[in-house]
Amino acid sequence: MRALYQITLDVQRIGVQATVNAKQNDTESRTVTSADETVHLTPKEYELFVLFVRNRGVALFRNRIFQMIWETDYVEDTRTLDLHIQRLRKKLHLEERLKTIYRIGYRLE
Repeated sequence: MRALYQITLDVQRIGVQATVNAKQNDTESRTVTSADETVHLTPKEYELFVLFVRNRGVALFRNRIFQMIWETDYVEDTRTLDLHIQRLRKKLHLEERLKTIYRIGYRLE
């Protein structure tokens, strides 16, 4: 018997709703809805979004984000995280809310 787990993250203040539907031992359906439209995110973009929602208002260090999402040590000269953040801002219209914290990392306000 497969169990169905559903977690809903409702972020009214930033105008985005994220819903995670996962079936144990089955494929996962991950959707983010903005203005009643489904926004298609890559798995890493989705994981980043959930990380920021769960840590709203907290400045997250770049190396910690990298370790949590990519499960590896942060490499200083990589642009991977920056590019994922850029695409996440654009897709979810978070340009004004997903802030870069100079020499630290990022924060979702």
